[in-house]
Formats: sequence, structure tokens, C-alpha cells
Amino acid sequence: MIKGNVVAVRASDGTVILEPRITLRVAGPDRIFQTVEAVVDTGFTTYLTLPERTIHELGLIYLGQRPATLASGEVRMFDIYGGLTLWHDQLRVAVIHRTNDRPLIGMSLLSGSRLIVDAREGGDVIIEEFLSSDDSP
Repeated sequence: MIKGNVVAVRASDGTVILEPRITLRVAGPDRIFQTVEAVVDTGFTTYLTLPERTIHELGLIYLGQRPATLASGEVRMFDIYGGLTLWHDQLRVAVIHRTNDRPLIGMSLLSGSRLIVDAREGGDVIIEEFLSSDDSP
């Protein structure tokens, strides 16, 4: 089980946004792990985003570029890297998009998990692994 909490952040227009956050361990090819705090984003369809500095520190492997559609509908090209993450105590290969923003966890990394969010400031974020196909709703 992976646990985190909901953090209230103020947007540039002054509104308060609730962000479900967890800490995640990520590594490059040398398997030296770094802990990052990431926002769980169910609208993000792939694995993970990381800022350029973290990608450089981890020595992640560059895989090329891929287009991605943003929430605004804009299509942008992103640099893609290969990395490792510790997910439900298992080592997983992850496709990582380079961004200039905070790290995001997407639906591909959440696949096979149950996400529970108490959507209030300080609320719990719980990600449980499905142990078998019988555990899925």
C-alpha cells in the first residue's frame, strides 16, 4: 500500500486547488534511488513526469520524443526517458516525460491499483495493489 495526503495549493488566480500527493522512489540505470513527491493526476494517461534536474541527477536514458495532448487540448512534443520506480514494493520500468513542472503520476503507473482519495485538505491518499483479478471492482 502506498500512502500520501491531499495538499491545498493556491493557483495564480487565487483559487485553492486540492492535489493528491505521494512520495515515490525513482532510479536510473545505476539503480540509485531518489525520493520525489508527485501529484496523482488521473487525467495524465502515461506513467510519470519529472523535471529536467531530477532526470539529469538520476542519469535517465533518453528514448526520444512523443506528442502528448495537454488538458487545454494543445498537442506538445515531450522528451521521453526510461527509468525505474519502486511501486508496491516491486521494481517497475517507467516511461518518464520531461517537464518543467512538478512531478505527476499518471494512469499507466496506477494500472492494477485502487486509488482512494479523501478530497479535503490533509485528506488521505491510498493506493492499493490488486492482488488478483478477483480484487478488481
